[in-house]
This record gives sequence, C-alpha cells and structure tokens, in this order.
Amino acid sequence: MKAQSSPILECASVHRRLLVICEKRSQYEAGLVSHSLISAIRKILKQFSLLVTQLFQQIGELTLHKLGFLVSNSSSTLSFLLSFFLSIPPNCKGGELLNELILYHQNQGDPISTSLFSFLLKHASDPYYSMVNRWLVEGVLEDPFNEFMVGEDLSLRKEEMGEDFNAQYWTKRYFLKDRHIPSSLSTLSERILTTGKYLNVLKECGKPTPPPPPDFSPLSYSLPESSTHSIISTIFSFSSQFLLNIFLEDYDIVRRLESLKSFFFMGKGDYFENFLETAEEQLRKPVNEIGVGRIDSLLQMAIQMSAACNDPYKEDVTCIFAPFNLIQHLGMIHSWGSSNPNTFSAPSSLNQSLLLTSFLSPGTLSSSSVTSSNAMNSSTITALKGIEAFMLNISVSWPMSIIITRRAITKYQLIFRLLFFAKHVEKRLHLCWLVCSFDCFNQKICYV
Repeated sequence: MKAQSSPILECASVHRRLLVICEKRSQYEAGLVSHSLISAIRKILKQFSLLVTQLFQQIGELTLHKLGFLVSNSSSTLSFLLSFFLSIPPNCKGGELLNELILYHQNQGDPISTSLFSFLLKHASDPYYSMVNRWLVEGVLEDPFNEFMVGEDLSLRKEEMGEDFNAQYWTKRYFLKDRHIPSSLSTLSERILTTGKYLNVLKECGKPTPPPPPDFSPLSYSLPESSTHSIISTIFSFSSQFLLNIFLEDYDIVRRLESLKSFFFMGKGDYFENFLETAEEQLRKPVNEIGVGRIDSLLQMAIQMSAACNDPYKEDVTCIFAPFNLIQHLGMIHSWGSSNPNTFSAPSSLNQSLLLTSFLSPGTLSSSSVTSSNAMNSSTITALKGIEAFMLNISVSWPMSIIITRRAITKYQLIFRLLFFAKHVEKRLHLCWLVCSFDCFNQKICYV
C-alpha cells in the first residue's frame, strides 16, 4: 500500500510547492515575463485541479493503483515544472528568465516535456516580444521592471555631442543589457538597439515616427529564425533610410560637410590668403598678447571677401587658440587615450587640467582664459606664437552633432593646424626666395 500511495502523495506535495512558487513569482516586482509564465502555469494547475475534482466524484470506484495511474501524466508535468524552478536563480526575470526557459526546453528529450515548455515559452515570451515590437516600431522603451534587453541612461544629454570630446550620448544613452538578451535574438540585438535609437533621434528632432513598412509583421517567439531575421533587417533598413532622408532633406548634411571641407581643408583657399595677409602680423605675437576678438573679426572679413561668402554655414565658423602646439595636441590624445579610446585619464596637475578642458571643449578658450592660464604659470601657452596655436572652430547643434561630433571636429582641427602652418611656412619661404633673388639681382647690377 505504501508503494502505491507514495506517487500520489508526492504529486500532491509537488502541487503544493508549485502553488507557493506561483504566489511568490506573481508578485508585482517579478516582472511581466514572470507574470505571464505564472499565468500559463496556473492554467496547467487549474487543469490538474479539475482532474482531481473529477476523480473525487469517482472515489468509490477507484483503487490506489488506478488513482496513481490516472494522475501519473499530471504528476510528470508538475515534476518538470518544479525541477525547472529549482534549477534557476530565485530573482531571475525578463530576458534572463526566457533564456533559462529556452535552455531547459532545448535539453528536454521526451515529447511531454518538450510540448510543455513550448507552451510555457510561447506565453512567457509574449510580453517581452511586445516590448521588442514597440521599440522597433515606435522607439518607445516601456520597461517598468527592468527586464528588457535595452537600458536607458537619463543622465546623458544630447547637447553634450557638440561640446564634449568624450560625449557618450549616442553610445551610452541607450545600451544593451547582456543578461536580458534572449538567445533567440542575440545575433540581432545590435540591430534592434540601433533601430530604436534611430527612431528616438527622430523624436528628439520633433519629427513623427514613420509607420512601419507594409511587409512588417509583429515579432513573436514562435516565428522561424529566418522570418525573425528578415523582419528585423527590414525594419532596420527602413528606419535607417528614413533618418538618412531627414538628414539629407531637412538638415542639408551634404552641404554641411562640404562647408567643413571648404574651411578646414581650405577647399576655397582665397579666404585663407586674404586672412593671412591681414592677420599675419598679429599671429606672430605670443598667444597671450593676441586679442581673439580682433583675429576673429579679421577672419570673418576675409571670408566675406572670398568665394566662401556664399557658404550658408559661414556664420558658424570662428577662430580659437589652442593652449598647446600640434605635436603636444597629438601627444595628449595618445597618452590620455591609449588606455581607453573612449575616455581620458585624469590629469596629474592643475596645468594639465586646464589643457585638458581646453582640448575637450576648445570653444571655451578665450583671451581671458589664456590670461588666467598664464597666471597659473602655464609656460606652454606663453611660449606659443599665434601662428602655432591658431585653429578654426565650428558650432554644430542637434541633430547634426550626431554626425559632426566634437571628436570629429577635433580631427578636422588637427588637419587644419597642419595645413595652416604648412601654408605659413610656404609663404615665408616664398618671401625669402624673393628677397634673395632681389639681392642677387642688385649685386649683378652693381658689378656691371
């Protein structure tokens, strides 16, 4: 009798333990995936309770052996459920919980357990895939329980893109949480993240998000892998093309880049010749003796008198003086960025702190800041001539700062400084050659 009653009692014990687990995992903070999973399990427990009710009505006709046989299938199902919950971390939720379900499902060999976990996966994944669909179509991150693959850092501001060399708005405002990426979407996670970021750029620009393409269908776990890949690739390409068209048509990105080329690469070099003619005498002085406002006025005058006067973005171009020469500029980038290409190590002194601040946001360096830096015993700045420290700067607002970042502008400035100094040296050599030629000519006349 003990051998016959033991499976029945064990089934009842497993059922009781599952009820406790369901109660715990249906709490508010457990998350939507856990809530949906527990809802599916409760359907199974409800069927078991219905079976027990039917058996109770036949109590007079049942023997222990027959009762054990009738509950054996249900007992196996309940045992599978209990072993699953005992094998996962207690606070597992969201994408992490889905991964545990997927792994457990893949490890099942018999048809009953395979069918059971297919049923559970379908229900548990529904709220997660709803979040994926909304992120892909609307760019909305609706994750009240912190269980989605995409996270958000609200402390990062879009204004930093045009100001800070190390701005991380684009890379860190929205980011992937590895532990919440389901294995079924792991190869597509970057595309999913980027698609939603594209849509958020549109919203930050005050543009409505576009409707999904006609062939788009909502994602679900039950879709084949090839269909999932095709849908995500389609919506990714569609969002990318839509945002590109906004940049091309509404923000004139091509002419903006042409403007950068004209000024920083001296594509329209006549403005440079005009500027150097009028400002060269001032630029030979030490930086701390030069009025930035005066040099900027001469630059604007040279632009107005050249072919660059028709440039629609000429008003955004200004001039500044770097607190270090070109070699030092490159050296600081190399030394402070070698350990981590995205960040600089902390400067070791107040002097370096000033130089670093000027490097990250060159537009903040004015004549007053140069004067104050000299007061801090900045021998580097004092020794510099204007011709060595002069460089252009350009102001870029959102959303153009996504493409023309402060990091990109710094690269343009480095090339400009090299070209500018080379042009200056070329002009001095030409002048030297003229003087030498004139002296030789005079000597020949005297000899004759």
